[in-house]
Amino acid sequence: MPVTINGDGSITGLSVGGLPDGSVDADTLASNAVTSAKLASGAITASTLPAGSIVKYQHTTSTTRTNITSTQSWTTFVGTTVDFTPTFSNSKLDLTWTFALEANQNVNGIGFRVYRQSPIGGSDTLLGESYQHSHWGTGAWTGPGQIVLNWNDSPGVTTAVRYFVQGYRETGNELYINFGQDALGICMKVMEIRQ
Repeated sequence: MPVTINGDGSITGLSVGGLPDGSVDADTLASNAVTSAKLASGAITASTLPAGSIVKYQHTTSTTRTNITSTQSWTTFVGTTVDFTPTFSNSKLDLTWTFALEANQNVNGIGFRVYRQSPIGGSDTLLGESYQHSHWGTGAWTGPGQIVLNWNDSPGVTTAVRYFVQGYRETGNELYINFGQDALGICMKVMEIRQ
């Protein structure tokens, strides 16, 4: 079939792929001309997302119970350990721990620390400390209840890193994380944000 330019400006007779390579560019396409259905499979990947995009999300829970048995010493909350492998070496990681905390007998000052271990099994790096996070006084088996800790980190690697929380109490008998060993007793979220 011959190619015909019609009087109304339309062209007939062009076969699929009949235009020379490079003859249609981004400026030729109308705005919003390409729909989601027309995107090639795999055309959008983590590396094509703009800065500020969440490229990976991880949510884990733990039923582990830990007690701070020693006064004025930092104790690792075993159930707060989370391993994460960043997609990009320059990503920021938004880390959040939510857990139940129960005290017995005047723990007074409570503190928390956030650590990174990189590589896993390697050295620990203190990322942040809230030494006097809160104070709790009289009574047996009292608050503070639900604790939320948030920290941002840029580990600078694309290999697995480990994060965990330590706790501290000034006085008292016991300070438990997730005393009831509940399914939602410890929740951990990691969001990797593209830079």
